[in-house]
Parts: sequence; structure tokens; C-alpha cells
Amino acid sequence: MFRTSRSTAARRRAACVPALLVLMTPLPGVAWAETFEGTARPIQDVQLRVPVEGVVAAIEVAEGQQVPEGGTLALFDDRVQALRVEAARQAAEAQASLRELSLLVDRARRQAQRVAEAQADGAAPAWELDEARAEVDLAEARLQAAVERQALARVELDLERERLARYRLEAPFAGTVMHIDAEPGTRLAVSDRVARLARLDVL
Repeated sequence: MFRTSRSTAARRRAACVPALLVLMTPLPGVAWAETFEGTARPIQDVQLRVPVEGVVAAIEVAEGQQVPEGGTLALFDDRVQALRVEAARQAAEAQASLRELSLLVDRARRQAQRVAEAQADGAAPAWELDEARAEVDLAEARLQAAVERQALARVELDLERERLARYRLEAPFAGTVMHIDAEPGTRLAVSDRVARLARLDVL
């Protein structure tokens, strides 16, 4: 039997739960079991809280259930956030405007080349060449701005996907669900309690 002093047991009573160990020792022709009483002390104990404000869509575990690290404990209503992810994805993958601006750049460059050749032959004034080159610069600037906007859109898409992942509460370590503080349909604020998870060590 596992024994602890009365003072130690009193200090640990609130944090420990009863445990039962059964020792099976094979003997020739005999099977017997010896029972030991003890306590299970949480070596990791955490109160899991709401990562984002919202409505609890589902509780995926029950009290007393063992869950692996990364196991889903609760889901929150993520429909609005999913729409934001989709909008960000479309913006990040938009190619039509880039193709159009690339065509405008090519057109401006060809026009500037024709004017330069004409000006070299004395068939076009210098100011016309200056205007053609300015059109090239403007077209290139617009294309570069569009490329930068798309790069920012990809960053925004990554951020929205990270926000979407926060609508799923996962176990930070493998353990036992000690208590559940929320139920489906409840609206919770950030940092409200959802569940208590502990990893137990039998003494």
C-alpha cells in the first residue's frame, strides 16, 4: 500500500484523485491479484480558456476522458471566419488584374520603342518620346503596385487561416479531462473557462 503522512495527504487532497492499482503476478498453476490503494497527482494541470469570442458549436470530449496531445476538445462557430478566409483566398489568388497590367506595360514599351525609332529618323519630336517613356513608367508603377497588393493579400490570407484555427480548442498535452465548464450554444468571451485538463501521476 502507498502511504503518505497526514499533513502531506491533507495538502494534496484537493489536487489528487483516488486511484486503484492491481498487480497481477503469475505463479505456476495460480493466478492471483493484489490491490493497492493510492492517489493520482496531476503533474500537469491547466485550465483551458476560450481563444476567441464566440459561440460554442460542440464539446468533443467528456469528463474523465483521456485525450492525446493536439486532440480536439471544443469547436466554436467559425462560419463568419470561414467566409473571411475565402474572401482573402480569392484576393490572394486573383490574376486577372496582373495579366491586364502586364499587357499594358508591354504595349507601352512597344509604343515607346516605335517613337524612339521615329525620333531617331527625325520623324517624331523629342516631347513625344518623353511622353511615351512616361507612359511606360506609369504602366510599370501600376503593375508593381498590383504585385505588392497581391503579396499583402497572401499575408492576410495566412493571418485569416491562423485566426480560423483558433476556433478549434486543442489539448496542449496528453491528459485527462477533469472538468468541463461550457456547453454547446453558449456564447463565451475571450478567457472564459472551457475545460480543465490534467496529466496524472499515480503515487
